[in-house]
Amino acid sequence: MNRTILTVLVIAGIGIGIADAGLFGVGPMIGAPTGLSAKLYTSYGMGHADLDAGLGYNWYKDTSFEAYADLQFHTHSLTSKVESEGAVTLYIGVGGQVRFSGETKNPTVRAGFRMPFGIEYLSVKVPIGLFMEAVPIFNLGTTDNYFGGSAAAGFRYYWAL
Repeated sequence: MNRTILTVLVIAGIGIGIADAGLFGVGPMIGAPTGLSAKLYTSYGMGHADLDAGLGYNWYKDTSFEAYADLQFHTHSLTSKVESEGAVTLYIGVGGQVRFSGETKNPTVRAGFRMPFGIEYLSVKVPIGLFMEAVPIFNLGTTDNYFGGSAAAGFRYYWAL
């Protein structure tokens, strides 16, 4: 019963987010992890929330495949000439991640809470956003390494929805 309610709430939340969406971007990221990043702005303009997700491989310390999803909150543009030059925003968020590491015969799956913070530049002339972020992580279900972190930089090509 609880799984059914949770599934309905997640699907409804995704549907509401997509229905009010403004921009969708996809592009590469380099760091921890290195892979593909996607972002869905829930409405046009800054000062709103967005959904951010990524898939990638992490070579730092223990090699692992990672998947994450975050809800991020952006500030209003830090630049004064948004219409002609673009927008620079700061963001902070909360989310989760799953890491798959270890050998094929003995895989290790770890989950954690993420709290990303970073900066993003959205160009007006070309639909590209450049970003850099640092992410403290609280690892769940482990007896050591409760706290970890990651950092990545990259760009996304955006489409208006």
